[in-house]
Amino acid sequence: MTEQDMPAQAQKVTGRIKRHRCPICGKGFTLLAGQPRPRWFPFCSERCKWVDLAGWLGGHYKIVTPLMPEASTQQDDGKEGTL
Repeated sequence: MTEQDMPAQAQKVTGRIKRHRCPICGKGFTLLAGQPRPRWFPFCSERCKWVDLAGWLGGHYKIVTPLMPEASTQQDDGKEGTL
């Protein structure tokens, strides 16, 4: 992206621009450092945010890393019912 392609506001602070790539569509976009992130970040748009959510809800994404044995089971120390 050349300086001419950037919006006027972004051209003023070129040292503080952060470039990102949308994980859904691959579109590149820039954000100004120190500015609040859009509510759809890390996606480029709200549409891509919803496409990602639909992928999770539709079962297209899976977490295949097994749970750590220490986190999934608790040892019985004989103190049932106490906090």
